[in-house]
Amino acid sequence: MPSKSSIDDAHRTTELLNTIDRAAGAVPPFKKKETVGIYDGELAKAEEVRVHVLNTIDEATKADWLKNYYQPVIDIQSGKLHECEALSRWIDPQYGFLTPDKFIPVLEENRTIYKVDLHNLERYGKDTQELRKKGKDIFPISFNISRTDLETIDVFSAIEQIVNDYQLDRSKLHVEITESALNDNSDAMIRAVNKFHELGYEVWMDDFGSGYSSLNVLKDYHFDVIKIDMIFLRNFDERSQEIIKSVCEMAKGLGIQTVCEGVETQAEFDFLKETGCDYAQGFLFSPPIPLKEVYSKLGQRM
Repeated sequence: MPSKSSIDDAHRTTELLNTIDRAAGAVPPFKKKETVGIYDGELAKAEEVRVHVLNTIDEATKADWLKNYYQPVIDIQSGKLHECEALSRWIDPQYGFLTPDKFIPVLEENRTIYKVDLHNLERYGKDTQELRKKGKDIFPISFNISRTDLETIDVFSAIEQIVNDYQLDRSKLHVEITESALNDNSDAMIRAVNKFHELGYEVWMDDFGSGYSSLNVLKDYHFDVIKIDMIFLRNFDERSQEIIKSVCEMAKGLGIQTVCEGVETQAEFDFLKETGCDYAQGFLFSPPIPLKEVYSKLGQRM
């Protein structure tokens, strides 16, 4: 039987190896050869939160620590609300407000992000029940589905179950899939997009232009809407403006509508209106907000 000291040594060795691994993981891949990773208090806290997220995701969905925040998408020509993107925010009793970067990558890596995505849609279903009781109009939403969701569970059946349980209108539900999700296993993703269409959902491509295969994506996939990545507005120079113009013109020729993400200034909005972009989303109109603020803040746009 090993002595207590040898067991303690083994535990310390395991923890040391885990610590080294976490420090190495904090170094960007392209810098690994020439960079030393230091495991400090900040990394220790991040690891603590990571483990907490993995251990409590089921409790978070059941206890409603995950809340829906809605970010408006505005019709550029009319100035009216077109829909809202439904986004998950984690309000943790121990760690407080967890930003998406604290839990989404962790759960994607662990292949359990579907729990967040399905809870997001179900939370919208509950919100629509509340709105009906108050006699409010039900606004459409876009909601995110990841490639991991499609690979891990029967996401179509899961979504259909929620839609039927809450009597949701499929014409008001827009499935968002990021461009990066389309890079691998394209045949399966094409089938998934087609399946969503068959079931009666619009399919939107998120973060268009963030990757290197955007034109192939437009050729191979049938999207109803593309969301132009906010990177083009962050560097709002002549070249970026020409790219946005070209994308909007090309999309119109293909019968695809366009949303520009990350709109923060009136000048950007005016440019998009002149360019013929269909919809805009960004802090110029509103950050993601709780349901109770949607009608009070956006009543004049609805």
